[in-house]
Amino acid sequence: MHSYWKKIRHRLEVAGMRVFVFLVPKLSRPALLSLANVAGDLVHALDRRGRTVALANLDATYGDRYLPSEKAALARQSFRNLAQTFLDLFWAKNLTAANFRDLVDVKGWEAFERTRRAGQGCLFYSGHLGNFEWLPLTLNLLGIYPVAVAQDIKNPAITPFFTAARSAQGAVLIPQSGSVLRILKALKRGETCGFLTDLTLKLDQPGHIVEAFGMKKWVTKVHVSMSAHTGARLVPLMFLPIANGRYEFRFLPETKITSEMTEQQLAQYCWDQLEAGIRERPECWLWNYKHWRYRPEGATGYPFYAQASQKFQKLLKA
Repeated sequence: MHSYWKKIRHRLEVAGMRVFVFLVPKLSRPALLSLANVAGDLVHALDRRGRTVALANLDATYGDRYLPSEKAALARQSFRNLAQTFLDLFWAKNLTAANFRDLVDVKGWEAFERTRRAGQGCLFYSGHLGNFEWLPLTLNLLGIYPVAVAQDIKNPAITPFFTAARSAQGAVLIPQSGSVLRILKALKRGETCGFLTDLTLKLDQPGHIVEAFGMKKWVTKVHVSMSAHTGARLVPLMFLPIANGRYEFRFLPETKITSEMTEQQLAQYCWDQLEAGIRERPECWLWNYKHWRYRPEGATGYPFYAQASQKFQKLLKA
């Protein structure tokens, strides 16, 4: 019976996505922004668990720096930002090389061009901050086509809708299976690729422990390892909303790597670049995600969901 209702639900989701994908690109920019606010507020109100996680993350991160009402406002705005990011992914088919700069203010392009002309591969990294879905789309419109890994959705019948939207401007998407080898080859050929590096991994996945807002966090090491193996340059990106539904796309200065740096130190440095952006615009981060799933034994001040783990403890001592 469960399998039967799951199939029905998946079919309804596909039908809904077909309507959604058809209608969203037809919205005016003001209409889309209004819809994003309404949708974000609705999810914020209905998603009790996500709201609770967001407030716990904000409590652990900022303590008494913000009043409870201010934290609640940050959590609500975070839901709005995610709703706008989701809607904008499917609205982005309206963007072209001729008009995208009406909505995107590009900063740091000249410095990046100098890095690009050096001839080595380039590895972009960012986080789930601002409109992370438009990062690869804008790079494509600027004439850069980074290799990216296609993410699967729980309902496999919906995955093609997201894949089509994410590759609409010419993005090079590859399946997760065998992706590491293909990305390594691309970087060695002097091409570019990109990663979102702020989510917590399972402890059996390759990563490093970093200090994130004063708490320990297990994050991917794929970007620093690939840079070490290929010599690809690490370039952080930010994509932040500004007024009237526009965005500021920042190419931040290339991450300076010295021969004395360990991979863990480089992973920490990369995280620090992201954390600076989150501190600048906290309302734009994905606060309803469980960023600190593990905590050191005896540690306090972590969100309620963080669990002590012997494996995490061993990784801390490694």
